[in-house]
Amino acid sequence: MAEGTRQGKTATLKTEDITLNIESGNLVVIGPWGAELGTLKRVIRKSPTLGKKPPQGACVLFDGTAADHFTDGRLSEDGLLMQGCTSKQKFGNSKCHIEFRTPFMPKDRGQGRGNSGCYYQGRYEIQILDSFGLKGEDNECGGIYTLAAPRINMCYPPLVWQTYDIDLTAAVFEDGKKVKNAQ
Repeated sequence: MAEGTRQGKTATLKTEDITLNIESGNLVVIGPWGAELGTLKRVIRKSPTLGKKPPQGACVLFDGTAADHFTDGRLSEDGLLMQGCTSKQKFGNSKCHIEFRTPFMPKDRGQGRGNSGCYYQGRYEIQILDSFGLKGEDNECGGIYTLAAPRINMCYPPLVWQTYDIDLTAAVFEDGKKVKNAQ
């Protein structure tokens, strides 16, 4: 059992043997004789491509001001592009930069936690879902839905902006038959 208290900006959890002090993003572990055993510093991950400027000649589908390039495109009250829309322009081989954040829905589980995705060619969905701290399955953030799990679950916590940088090489068809898989 642990007993917790808060004094000013410091939260303290005490057990029989260990005391944990949390302040300014650091967790200090104090042993049974009052000696500091170690400090864990808060880590805030930030995508290195967040806010990336599009390269010259890029097709910018959404610049934060209007959803004109989408069928069923709509903006939230705070100006974000909402789920459920499809780009009017179709793409084959492409490079795509997406910035998104998942909502904070602590009482929901599984696919109920901000479920969305980025669809390619009406076939492949790159899943967007609050799966922070989970295993990293094909139906979780970064997975190619029902096809492939992400190599590593890099999902950030809810409400934190994160990015996808996706390079798609489209499948090749000849005479109506697929002769080369998409990558």
